[in-house]
Amino acid sequence: MKNLQKLDVSGICLDVLPDWLAQLPYLETLVAVRSELSAIPDAIAQCPALQSLNLGGNQISVIPDAIGQCPALQSLNLYSNQISVIPDAIGQCPAL
Repeated sequence: MKNLQKLDVSGICLDVLPDWLAQLPYLETLVAVRSELSAIPDAIAQCPALQSLNLGGNQISVIPDAIGQCPALQSLNLYSNQISVIPDAIGQCPAL
């Protein structure tokens, strides 16, 4: 599983994404649409190959500063969440 490049857990009730995401150095795409997520874990910063993150249709209210530590991130989709503030850290994603 360490070589996993795409993970789609859409529609699975998770509440939070697991910390073991940090152990997936080749993960390029993460999709968790309508998964009842309430937060984006800081562990997301430890996915250096992450290019596409789609967490639409959840209950996320805060984008963590850790998102700025995803240098390969090209696509960030957070539609239909409860986010009211876009953090300055997003500006640290050069490919976004």
